[in-house]
Amino acid sequence: ECDDGYLRMHSGNAAVIARHVAAARLYKPYIGMRILDWGCKHGVDAFFVRAMLGDGVILDGCDFDPPERYASFYRAACMDYMQLRHPWDLPYADGVFDTVIASGVIEHVPQTAESLKELWRVLKTDGHLIVTFLPNRRSYTELLSRRTGGLRHLKLFGIAGFRDILLHHGFEPIAAGYHQFMPTLAGHGASRKMQKLAEVGYRVNDVLERVPFARTFSANIYMVAQRVEST
Repeated sequence: ECDDGYLRMHSGNAAVIARHVAAARLYKPYIGMRILDWGCKHGVDAFFVRAMLGDGVILDGCDFDPPERYASFYRAACMDYMQLRHPWDLPYADGVFDTVIASGVIEHVPQTAESLKELWRVLKTDGHLIVTFLPNRRSYTELLSRRTGGLRHLKLFGIAGFRDILLHHGFEPIAAGYHQFMPTLAGHGASRKMQKLAEVGYRVNDVLERVPFARTFSANIYMVAQRVEST
């Protein structure tokens, strides 16, 4: 449809795709009937949910991009997309979603607390908030990027600290962990040789994610929490 730099950087090698597949498999048990892919960009999570669960789910997505930018992606996921007009307000009624997927989003919002209030509002009681690709404050790849002047996140999180944030905003965490130990070069305009190296290295990612001490230095954190009326 267009020469899109974001898509090129986020599909530059097989490892970039594999990390999204792994994340989707991680949160599959917590997906309900109606799902919001919050900050969906081109809807990669919505697409994987549709591929895993078929026509049995209703998918909505929202972001700041105009709807025509990734129209074919939204059609492929059979997702109803809405363009956002406000930094945190969401154009949905109270308590309409069983699940909200927040994949690589929370670290980019201007007001974390306001966004979490809105997610709490649009979720049903006992609905699930699924957070993936949350930048880990202990990540070795983040440290290297900061030391070398590469791409880095301004906001970093730890499991304990993020659990407290969710508890203070009406969410009870029920599952958490680390994911993506090996770098995939997503977001980096690396050479084809480096992209191939990332693909080879990612083959041992699953093994390293299971090593208790090593996994704490992974790039990202995931957390699943339930919306509750009181904590």
